[in-house]
Amino acid sequence: MQDTSRVLLLSELCLQYRLSNPDSAMGFGQQALQLARQIDYTKGEVDALGNIGFVMREIGNLPNALKLEFKAYQLAQANGDFYEMGRIRNIIGNIYLDLKDFDTALTYYQQARQNHTLVRNQIGLAITESNIGSTYEQMNQLDSAWTYEYRAYQNVLRLNLINNLPYVLRILGNIQTKWGDLGLAMTYYQKSKQVAVKENNLRNVAFANMAIARLYSRKNQLDSCLYHAKISLEESQQGSYKRGVLMASTLLAETYQYVNDREALRYYKLAAETKDYLYGEANFQAIRSIAFDEQERQRDLESAQLKYQHQVRQYTLLISLAILLVIALILWRNNLQKQKANALLFQQKVKISQQSDQLALLMQELHHRVKNNFAIVASLLNLQSHGLKDEKAIQAMRAGQQRIEAMSLIHQRLYMTDQLTSVNMEEYLTDLATGLMQAYGYHSANFELVFTIEHKQLDVDAAMPLGLIGNELITNSLKHAYGNVPQPWLGIGLFWDKSDLVLEVHDNGSGLDLINWGKNGSRISFGKQLIGSLSNQLGARVEVRQQGGARFRIYVPGTSLKNAQIPFPAQSILV
Repeated sequence: MQDTSRVLLLSELCLQYRLSNPDSAMGFGQQALQLARQIDYTKGEVDALGNIGFVMREIGNLPNALKLEFKAYQLAQANGDFYEMGRIRNIIGNIYLDLKDFDTALTYYQQARQNHTLVRNQIGLAITESNIGSTYEQMNQLDSAWTYEYRAYQNVLRLNLINNLPYVLRILGNIQTKWGDLGLAMTYYQKSKQVAVKENNLRNVAFANMAIARLYSRKNQLDSCLYHAKISLEESQQGSYKRGVLMASTLLAETYQYVNDREALRYYKLAAETKDYLYGEANFQAIRSIAFDEQERQRDLESAQLKYQHQVRQYTLLISLAILLVIALILWRNNLQKQKANALLFQQKVKISQQSDQLALLMQELHHRVKNNFAIVASLLNLQSHGLKDEKAIQAMRAGQQRIEAMSLIHQRLYMTDQLTSVNMEEYLTDLATGLMQAYGYHSANFELVFTIEHKQLDVDAAMPLGLIGNELITNSLKHAYGNVPQPWLGIGLFWDKSDLVLEVHDNGSGLDLINWGKNGSRISFGKQLIGSLSNQLGARVEVRQQGGARFRIYVPGTSLKNAQIPFPAQSILV
């Protein structure tokens, strides 16, 4: 039937056949694209364009591959399809990896990780982390490469991603080769080849033979090297995998130069032709032009968004001023008898209209009122808890009250200072931790608080979620960590680790079960959900370790922070 299911099926056939028969893959992809456009099915069109671009990349047509992927990304972005945006960004990263533009490749891979995490696409996340590992392997950053690739290997096995397994095994073998463990490397390469042969995965069979040939060349076993390199070349030519042809012909030429000049020359010519096809100047010019057009489109889109936001702010200000005017008119009409008050109000309005810091005064008043409203809500929760008998309900009320007080403290800091958009985190975290310590029955005489604050001023947009995360982690330690600890202490830090701002909460309690803590089961505490949600909001990652107790670290990328300042040496404060 001519419906959406058929579009997706044809597109998936395109994706699967790229590994064994690119010609068939292109045929299925074109059918999917034509049908999707015929029935006006945008998601199917995005899927088909992305898969056709993937096939183009496999056969070495990088300019057209990049052009199709950017077209697919534009459609996905316009429809807010984060699933497809993540998948397409991963493929674009692959294209830049082929071009050895590692920084750009990693940028797209990290953006893809964010999209996959947002929609909880575990398969996409596993594939993207494998590509990140491959990038680090080619950059010779082997520790990072192994971390990402081995984690991807475990997830590929768990998710039964058989088509991706040969690639992951081959990258693990490459890392072991560079580490000098040639025996283990050969084990990975042979396993990669076995799985690829079993699945009729022609592309990965060719690449596995290539890896084995290189390993034999490294061991100076030239006959075995030539044997596997020729097989790799034949399979790459059969599947039109230009990158495989280039690698195999280059290795054959380099090997034959020691034994047969004529054969060496023949393979050098093939390598040169293939290299020009893949990476010739015309291709680079086309790719640069396509990338420039996409950058211009993104800049135009960002400019339009900024213009829209500016208009919204203007309309909001006008509406706010109109509301203030209506309120003033009502007060004036209802309180004519208070002439002195009206005169004072008029003078204040004239003064405010003449002052350049009108917006600052309004913002300060807003923070004050928000703080008061939070205080009222916290008081209501406190009163409500007195009528409860269920201990769990009382604890939930108390936790809610503490979270509200943590947010209230931010607004109190804002309205009590001239800094209306930034918070002194040293003072805030000190007040927050001291208040929580006292609320849970600890005192400075029998409890040690240690603060290591390197980054003091923080924009309110980052301070609010970090403050709430800090409240959850400090509360967790105070509630659960110190059952049998004679001299409890709690360390709270805010410091820089390279380009990441790190919030650390570290106790000397009995620790926690890292395995159970890391599981994403159906019954997840609200606090843990809140930490995860706020960390995603900041683009941060969470690290949990056992280190003389539980140590939590929240790594916030510096690029996520507004007005980030150059870090200065940390100061330790004992409370």
